[in-house]
Amino acid sequence: MKFRRAVHYSSIFKADLMLGRNSLVLAAFLSCAYSSQDPFGWITPLNSVNGDISQECILASELYRSALESLSSSPDQLWAAQMMDSNGRLPQEGFLSDTVPAPLDICDILTSFWPSCKTSLPVDMRQVILGIPIGYAHSPGSYEGCLGVNSGPVQGKYCTVNLKPPKMISDMYEGGMFEEQNEDLDDEQMPSKWKMITNMKELSKIKEKTNDIRRLREAYPNEKYQDLAKVIEDIYEKYGKADPDFTAPTSAQIAGIVLALYSGLNSQFSQVSIGMCFPAQCNADDVRKNYEVMLAEFNSPNFTNTFTTNDLMCYTDEARNDSGHAMPGINVFILTIFGIIGLLVVLSSLTDIFQTMNRKEIVIHEKPVEDSFMMKLLKSFSLMSNGTSLLSTTSGGSGHLDCLNGMRFISMTWVVVGHVFLLPMFGFSGTRNTMTALNIFSGSMGLSMEALLNALPSVDSFFFMGGTLTAYIMFKELEKAGDNVTRHIVTFVMYYVHRYLRLTVTYALIMGVVIAVLPYIYYGPAWYVISSEAETCKKYWWRHLLYINTLTEDNRKDTCMGVTWYLVCDMIFHWFAPMVFYPMFFLWKKFGHVASLTWWTLVTGAFTAGVCYINWTTKQPPVSIGMMQGLATDYTYYVDLYNAPWARFQPYLVGVLLGYALHHLRKKEVKIDFLLNIILWQAAFLAAFAVVYGTYENRITGEMSLFSATMYNTFQRLAWSFSLAWVVFSCVKGSGGIVNDFLSWSAFAPLSKLTYCCYLIHMNVNLMVGSSTLSSFASDFAIWFIVMFVISILSISLCIAALFTLCFEMPFTKVEKLLVGRLLGTLMGSSKQKTRSTVSEPIQIKEAQNKEDLDKKELVEEKDASNLTTTQDITSTDNQLEENSSEKPPVYIDVTDQK
Repeated sequence: MKFRRAVHYSSIFKADLMLGRNSLVLAAFLSCAYSSQDPFGWITPLNSVNGDISQECILASELYRSALESLSSSPDQLWAAQMMDSNGRLPQEGFLSDTVPAPLDICDILTSFWPSCKTSLPVDMRQVILGIPIGYAHSPGSYEGCLGVNSGPVQGKYCTVNLKPPKMISDMYEGGMFEEQNEDLDDEQMPSKWKMITNMKELSKIKEKTNDIRRLREAYPNEKYQDLAKVIEDIYEKYGKADPDFTAPTSAQIAGIVLALYSGLNSQFSQVSIGMCFPAQCNADDVRKNYEVMLAEFNSPNFTNTFTTNDLMCYTDEARNDSGHAMPGINVFILTIFGIIGLLVVLSSLTDIFQTMNRKEIVIHEKPVEDSFMMKLLKSFSLMSNGTSLLSTTSGGSGHLDCLNGMRFISMTWVVVGHVFLLPMFGFSGTRNTMTALNIFSGSMGLSMEALLNALPSVDSFFFMGGTLTAYIMFKELEKAGDNVTRHIVTFVMYYVHRYLRLTVTYALIMGVVIAVLPYIYYGPAWYVISSEAETCKKYWWRHLLYINTLTEDNRKDTCMGVTWYLVCDMIFHWFAPMVFYPMFFLWKKFGHVASLTWWTLVTGAFTAGVCYINWTTKQPPVSIGMMQGLATDYTYYVDLYNAPWARFQPYLVGVLLGYALHHLRKKEVKIDFLLNIILWQAAFLAAFAVVYGTYENRITGEMSLFSATMYNTFQRLAWSFSLAWVVFSCVKGSGGIVNDFLSWSAFAPLSKLTYCCYLIHMNVNLMVGSSTLSSFASDFAIWFIVMFVISILSISLCIAALFTLCFEMPFTKVEKLLVGRLLGTLMGSSKQKTRSTVSEPIQIKEAQNKEDLDKKELVEEKDASNLTTTQDITSTDNQLEENSSEKPPVYIDVTDQK
């Protein structure tokens, strides 16, 4: 009987779980128990069809095998043993410790062998319950061990080989979470780079599958698991012998079916992969063709397993990263720009140091003469002056919203923690105990974990702060402009120009780092993730600089700096915000506050109604939980709802309202009754608490009505934003108490200036750790494991952000200020520049003031250089500038230190 062999192997490996018995089929399969091909072909390419494996690869593989066979008599062949030992192993230890039940219709499996199965087999015999191991599907082997074989007759080449399940199995499981990012390229053209969890659709799949697995485990305990080989044998004995249409599957084909089920289930969360050490003479095409032959007898029409790899996923000691390839011209161009910036930083810093050490001031009639325009441009890159500004903890005075310093940095930290928490969910990270990690999404670790699982309000905090600061400054600018049409036009134009330049220059330069620096600075088994992102950035860079990268129909192919979906929303809010605050301003001037607030209410109400309509009609589950039973979303639009600007405008609008209030109460004392203050603080706390922790019970039960989910999704951002609005208002107006003392703590001032660059780079740091360190070994998920990486990744990100802030953000902010100011001065006329250009008074030279006074003067100049608009340089006298300087927002205000 042709099934006996499979049943025999299942009896050899007696285990508590029935797929444990069938997992021996996988073990036997991987250990060549069934193969009629050269068994060493599982280790290195030796089998081909029509000689389509390169001769160099065949010769190297034969030499590899011969060295292993003669190892006992030839100790100098240890290199072969090292290559062999560097291979990963599946199944690995703990393979059966994390299993899930898989209730399947046996006819879905037997259709290709028995076409009439669904009509011939009784319904009560069709369901089979298999216990399928999950996790423990990534065995990276030894990357360093393989590449350490670099001096013998055969050099090692490390490749990550992925097991791709058949389409039928993928369809059965409704597709995996980590899909190929480039749908227009097949596996042979692109590496299997898993999608990053950058939007709620991917994250929802995790939660949905986790809830499904939890319910399956409750319904089907271990003792109900069945042996697939035995089930098929029984069906054949009772029904198949009498039906000539039943073509019995071979033992090898049953093994292939089990392998397909195993890889199909695991593809929902990661991808079955193994690190292999091949001879360097073999390329990825040789590996694929060899495994195609090796798998042939295990495959059947609907169950075609595929081992796939790519040359980008293979490394030799000489080419551990992109440095082993010719550098593209675009990379050379980017590095040249960085070289010029570095030269400017060095020259500027040396100039600044020299002037400080030999400080003399040129004075005309007791008034110091400033540096020339070109000298100011050069000194914009000075590490000395920029570092002084960055590290300054001086409060800006009553006009500054100092409490936003702490709010911004804490929110940024919350974002980093949330993203590091997702690191083990990346397929290449090698987390073995997948279900232990995923069970957290079902609320198994208690209420406290909601702060991580529902870290999403941290994003809305930045939208809120952006709206607050924009409105706070713009209402002041509009009021200053008064009836001066020219100044209104300049303010309006600069509102857009300044914002775009301020964000985009730094954004583009950091994208240049992603393209031309990161692929070369380190290495690891999954470093192709970093290289692939660089290639994606080269292809889609223009979308990012136009801030439309999440709005295009094929946006899912673009994984370049995935976190920049936030910048798209923020820039669009900035583009359309004048449609809110301009009417508010002119309505206030003509009709008063009631008319102005009525307009704000109408706009906010319209967007809130839109959010409600979308969530109700598409049956959206709570954004903090994802997919839930009975709430299978009908949302099919290509712009993910989580990223859609029209669904996220509410926090920004609340910020505009707060900015409006703070502007009109500027320099005015607001007395709040003690009891009312306590009540409002409690209301703010409870509202924020409800947003973050309010869906915990629903996470546990996995159930929520459509009405409740819609109300949560509609109002949770408003509740969170109004809570923050009260915190900011109370702190600014003196009712914040210890909360204000903490949020306005001077230590947060320099840290808050790093948040924009930290946001742009922290996910790349996250991926670099995952694709190098974590992918090098199979690790187990644990909370302390996450804590360790949170501390390290946050610290590294802040250090890199400090470098980018000093070399990119602050210098180009000053350059933009100077250039735009000079341009507007030329166009409109600047009395200050005319006076300077016509000076003919005698020149005196005197020793400069002490260094403390000079540093203070430079700090004031740098703060002034970072103001939101440049119109004050043209339309204000020196006295007005001095008078207004105490009210100007600090340097970080317009950076929008994105989450």
